[in-house]
Amino acid sequence: MSRALALYQQGCDGGNFPGCTNVGVFYEVGQGVTKDPSRAAMFYLKACDGDHADGCQDLADLYRDGTGVTADKAKALALYRKALGLTTDPAAKTTLQARINALGAPGTKS
Repeated sequence: MSRALALYQQGCDGGNFPGCTNVGVFYEVGQGVTKDPSRAAMFYLKACDGDHADGCQDLADLYRDGTGVTADKAKALALYRKALGLTTDPAAKTTLQARINALGAPGTKS
């Protein structure tokens, strides 16, 4: 395990939700660990439950694509909408709105 992953894991264990998202990325892409999208989903869920927008968006992507989880467009849509409500980044809002629209549902304009 890389030092970065160990530190993110420690942060996640301590309630640092961006750290949980980062651990999820390591597992999703297999960076320094065996690629495991299902495990990534668990970390993204923890981040999203802690109201970290990036964790919600990353988890939504997995549900949209059926990667590591059973594909579920309704869950993906709900997670994209949650992320849209959490983020303050204008670029992220634009990306999330596009993903919501791509699923065939209007989002929330912010």
